[in-house]
Amino acid sequence: MQEILQQLNIKAILFDLDDTLLETHSIFVACARLLITRFSELTGVDYAEIERAWDEFKMQSREIHYVNPTPHWTCVMQLFGERYSLIDENVQAESLKTIQLEIYEKAIPLKEGAFELLNALQAAGVEIAIVTNAAQEWTEFKMLEAGINQFVQLNRLFIVEPHIKKSREHWEAALQSMGIAPANALIVGDNFRADIMPAIDLGVLAVYFNGEGNWSAHAMDSNSGDRSRVIEINHLNNLIQSLKKWCEMQENIMPNVK
Repeated sequence: MQEILQQLNIKAILFDLDDTLLETHSIFVACARLLITRFSELTGVDYAEIERAWDEFKMQSREIHYVNPTPHWTCVMQLFGERYSLIDENVQAESLKTIQLEIYEKAIPLKEGAFELLNALQAAGVEIAIVTNAAQEWTEFKMLEAGINQFVQLNRLFIVEPHIKKSREHWEAALQSMGIAPANALIVGDNFRADIMPAIDLGVLAVYFNGEGNWSAHAMDSNSGDRSRVIEINHLNNLIQSLKKWCEMQENIMPNVK
């Protein structure tokens, strides 16, 4: 690992957190299924229709509230109440409690291969940072429960507040804070718009983690733009091998670090 990172002159790797290092999507899906089933049984409306409404309302709310939990989910529940009268204020309040318990107070496991990758990177002497779009308290809870704190120093955790969309400026600010030039960094993320496109714009080598079961919305625009410095993987265990293959395809490989 150290050899290929030196060949690429990589001194720091910046990761997205949710659905890149953590299995966050599966936690959200499990909670959604629980509530969709509950709403379907309560209203007598077909599960598939409630599921479509869930996706519709979730997207509407996210356009307004991004990933800010309380206003986002409150808005989703209110939209359900407007369409289905039986999902009244009491049901909405109970559902919000369920979401809090099933998503934000539950430990989220690491992605397969994440621990081994972080451990190997730390052993190779590469700086590890995280740029994530979530609430501070929830982020710290997730990292502690998953055991990520042992790999990432507090000054290498960059949190984008949940009411703001993660964009190029946040990745750029993280690089500047670390004193790392774009040419010496690698960005790994599952959201093409929020993680990979900023890397492309900054001139950072990017790894697009297009894993099975990730959010379909995160793949938007994944076939557009200049992908000459984008490496796509579907498993974290493939990262180093994919970097090696990418190097072999380049006409001008950067020199080894002296």
